[in-house]
Amino acid sequence: MSVGAGTDQIASIAKAQSMGYAVLAVDGNPDAPGLTISDESVVLDIRDEDAVVSLARHHKVAATLPVPIGRFLTTQGAVNDCLGLQGVTRAAALNCTNKSMFHACLSKAGITVPEQIVYEGVTDLRKAEGLDWPFPVVLKPIHGSGSQGVVVLPSVDDWTAIRNDLDASLYDQGGLVQSFVEGIVLGLDGAIQDGRAILTLAREKEMTPWPYRVELTHRAPANLPASAWESITECLQIALVALGVNGSVFHADAAWTAAGQLVLIELSARPAGVMITSKLVPQCTGIDFLAEAIRLQLNGEGSFKASYLRPSLLHYWNYVSGIVKRTPTIRELHKMPGVVEAEIGLHAGQHLQTPKSVHDLTGNGYLLLSASHWSEVQATFDEAKSLFEIEPLWK
Repeated sequence: MSVGAGTDQIASIAKAQSMGYAVLAVDGNPDAPGLTISDESVVLDIRDEDAVVSLARHHKVAATLPVPIGRFLTTQGAVNDCLGLQGVTRAAALNCTNKSMFHACLSKAGITVPEQIVYEGVTDLRKAEGLDWPFPVVLKPIHGSGSQGVVVLPSVDDWTAIRNDLDASLYDQGGLVQSFVEGIVLGLDGAIQDGRAILTLAREKEMTPWPYRVELTHRAPANLPASAWESITECLQIALVALGVNGSVFHADAAWTAAGQLVLIELSARPAGVMITSKLVPQCTGIDFLAEAIRLQLNGEGSFKASYLRPSLLHYWNYVSGIVKRTPTIRELHKMPGVVEAEIGLHAGQHLQTPKSVHDLTGNGYLLLSASHWSEVQATFDEAKSLFEIEPLWK
């Protein structure tokens, strides 16, 4: 069963089918693209745990697919609990997806996390003066939202300017303010089997400028000291146990500070989306991450230790707000050394706006590069970017 059938779930659905398994997909959106490719599909609100569990029991579901999903990872956990399946439990899913509970679990375990102030709802949040906040701060919904509603506020004046215009639907269950952590922004991918954490890949993320912090480029492996991998794995081990996660893959966001300390910002018992685990991780590590994650869900076995780390880069096309004057052709890109895959969703005359979430970027296309040395990857990346002409909206 795939709990959710949106764009991010398609890769896992297709991978399971390629391995010979039939997939039942469920999503509340009748136009969800994953419904059209699944062996069986049901339009059903995934917030309704009882209905989803009943459906899974009726179809004798053997496993829930590891898919990128936000706050309703709890529904997947409920199915696993009720049917006695491998994977994340509902309690662990709640610890991962509720940022207040996540913070409490990790703080109690002695893990370094950002300072945090929690607000029960959008009304309480709007009342906050912000005068005692340690600016700059990060404002975000209390539940995972695919980076929607996440904004960096440099000063109290910036907060005053936006607080009455907050999207109430994003903060309906509450919001929080976190201290902004300086350092190398990391994405971490791996698994925990039989209580042992395995770090498959640490990748470095280039983010868009403030106020919105949207991941624009992933460089793998991250440029960290060799000793950092062991330190990060030890931290993840403690964090995963504290959250109650076992027999599952995981994805985490973190920062590596100048002092050589890992600060965990988010961690969830599911694979990363937007082509990271379906394209970037296999290219860099040689591991078919989604296939191994499915095996883990089915029988508790999977292979997640990378045998090599090949310099690789995943970039979502977007540079500045402006009007697109020219884009390269796919043929031009594929002539370049190291280009593994590329798509161009931009077109001449298109008006580009500042992205507010990663899903604002995915329709623009992407570039996946890989080579023996970082200098080769960077040279091709620079050449590819130079083929775009964007006219700023102001001069």
